[in-house]
Amino acid sequence: MSKVVIGHKVLNLEELYNVSCVGSALGVEVVVDSQLYAELSCAAVKYEAPSFSEPNELGGITFNREQIRAILLVKLVQLLKLKKNASKSSVDFLLYLLNDKSVSQ
Repeated sequence: MSKVVIGHKVLNLEELYNVSCVGSALGVEVVVDSQLYAELSCAAVKYEAPSFSEPNELGGITFNREQIRAILLVKLVQLLKLKKNASKSSVDFLLYLLNDKSVSQ
């Protein structure tokens, strides 16, 4: 299993492709740099699941599985740039979505 470490370095296109198109089902796991992860806020965040008419539709635009995974990864990178203003629970939730083998297939 290969790991894509995100955090202090710039995410390259190969890593973005591997996460979005190959996914965790075929052995690509997203992990956060441990030093950066330690700097995140421990404040709890309450999540409310959004309701969509279609599971992959947002604002009338339909996304495929690869596009959704790419968007989640880019948003995770943006969230990590907030450091102490980003919560560990938010980061953990996005990591769970990206790394869960049952979701990524």
